[in-house]
Amino acid sequence: MSVKRDILIRIYLVFLAVAVFGVAILVQGFRIQSVRGDYWLSKSDSLSVRFRSIEAERGNIMSSDGRMLATTLPTFEIRMDMKADGLVADEKYFENHVKALSQKLASTFRDKSANEYERQLTRAWYKGARYHLVKRRVNYNTMLAMKEWPIWERGQYKGGLIVIEHSTRKTPFGKLAHRSIGYNRENAESIGLEAAFNEELQGQEGQRLMQRIAGGTWIPLNDKNEIEPRNGNDIITTIDVNVQDVTESALEYVLADNQAEWGCAVIMEVATGKIRAIANLTSNGSGGYVENYNYAVGYRGEPGSTMKLVTLAALLEDEHVAITDSVDLNRGYLRLVGRDIYDSEGHPYRNVTIKKAFERSSNVAFTRLAHKYYQKNPKQFIKRMKDFNIDQKYGIEIPGERTPLFYEPGDESWSNMSLTSLSFGYEIEMTPIQMLAFYNAIANDGKLMKPYLVEKVVKNNEVVKTYKPEVVKKNLVSNNTLKQLQQCLVGVVKDGTGKNLFSENYQAAGKTGTTKLAVPGHGYGKYYTASFAGYFPADNPQYSCIIMVNKPTAGKYYGSSVAGPVFKQVADMLYARSLTIQKELNDTTQFAQKSPAKMITEQDIQIQGGKVPDVRKMGLDDAIYVLENAGLRVRVVGRGIVKQQSLTPGSNYQRGATIKIELGT
Repeated sequence: MSVKRDILIRIYLVFLAVAVFGVAILVQGFRIQSVRGDYWLSKSDSLSVRFRSIEAERGNIMSSDGRMLATTLPTFEIRMDMKADGLVADEKYFENHVKALSQKLASTFRDKSANEYERQLTRAWYKGARYHLVKRRVNYNTMLAMKEWPIWERGQYKGGLIVIEHSTRKTPFGKLAHRSIGYNRENAESIGLEAAFNEELQGQEGQRLMQRIAGGTWIPLNDKNEIEPRNGNDIITTIDVNVQDVTESALEYVLADNQAEWGCAVIMEVATGKIRAIANLTSNGSGGYVENYNYAVGYRGEPGSTMKLVTLAALLEDEHVAITDSVDLNRGYLRLVGRDIYDSEGHPYRNVTIKKAFERSSNVAFTRLAHKYYQKNPKQFIKRMKDFNIDQKYGIEIPGERTPLFYEPGDESWSNMSLTSLSFGYEIEMTPIQMLAFYNAIANDGKLMKPYLVEKVVKNNEVVKTYKPEVVKKNLVSNNTLKQLQQCLVGVVKDGTGKNLFSENYQAAGKTGTTKLAVPGHGYGKYYTASFAGYFPADNPQYSCIIMVNKPTAGKYYGSSVAGPVFKQVADMLYARSLTIQKELNDTTQFAQKSPAKMITEQDIQIQGGKVPDVRKMGLDDAIYVLENAGLRVRVVGRGIVKQQSLTPGSNYQRGATIKIELGT
């Protein structure tokens, strides 16, 4: 009996424990549902509903006259929530209107038939799809029209329409200054102005309440943002699109004609340091050229004979010579400090003036002069280089500028040949833009300017920051030195190695350079870099420039014949379009015949003349690019391609005027 009783007691205890546990579950369930229901409901919502960031529209990068160099265009993704409240509450509404919606889709996008669209929408409807993709890459005007279509006219909650905005970065002028404009990438290195001014351009993200549905997809809960994004600021550059276009075209032609590896060209405004054009082109291996590296800022190489201006400036500042003094060229050959020095072209000259030696770019002359006056005190020559800012970089806005490199007495790499090598541009590495700054200072009566690429930062058409010309050194050299250097640079173009660049319409000044390229570990090889640095007009300098062409392989390699033609074409164009530069000519017909204008395109003339562009038959995006770049405000009516425009093509207009374009099919 006692055993049976013990078993029954255990059974009763187990039953009681189960009953108590069951009652506890019921009590806790009631408590969760009734007492703390609101808390757990909000907790559940917080796991599937949250604020998510909305990307701000990135600011524009613009030329000095307001034309778009880089801009952000919105595109839209159209999706549909088949379980929207209005569709679930009234199933017949979808069935009655899906055919009309499908016909709209088919007639607008012309990629599928109305029946195909209807089948896809109906299939998604039966599956209860919460995020059905209808169309990607829809433009703004089409998106607005779609909001008025059957079903979707009821909005997101009743009609299931979901509109998601995406931003696409565009460069309306293609590869023009592409490397300097640059790009911004989240998971890769950013470059150019897009990188340097990312903080100003990117704006501030907004917030939107979104819900996570099956598959981890987030969909917006309403049509409006809780916090609107603040668009980025615009950057106004110093670039002149017309000058950039001609510079890049001339450089590309020269590179192709000489089968060169790469080249760069920079055009700068003498008085201010504003960069009006910066072109960098590299061979793509198939006969074409692309912008994939900013040589003007990032390439540090031996400048060659353009360095002779620095050497001459040092000699003149230390009052060792005058340009009328004589120097022995020894018929173009000299053996000094155990080294053979040659002039690039054979000649019969012995004693000539230093000016003549500079015009002929004599290596022998500058080796002899540097050795004579600085061999016992090479530190003085280095001091002069530093006085001329040759050891400094300028902090141009584009990332990647490198500091000049050269050795000094006492350094391990300094040798008894270093001084003479420096005198004509070897054993020193500089970027093209650093050498340009020195030449620009000579054109600017000794005032050394910082080269710069950005004029303003603009927010909602209001200037929030202005970048002004910056003087690095007010008097780089004395007036006596300055005048002699200027005479020598004019002589190069008039009577020296650059005489093929001479123009009857204006006087130019500059220095050619032909530099042998070093092969690491093997000395100097068979390839060259051709260069030209100078300015024009010589009597009232407006623009300075530097051009470099690397590894020309078509038989020519001298700076005058390879790099010089780029300068000539750009200078001709600037002269032809500038009334302030042109000298008064009595015979306008004669001027028209003499003015080289082959690099000026019809498009350039139309833009310069302030004529209304013809955008008929263009797509909307292209039309907006063209019209906004011309300084017009655009109003759009309809959809499709441009059928009519309110301002007559070719007529005169004022910047800021409004033009209405009508679209149709």
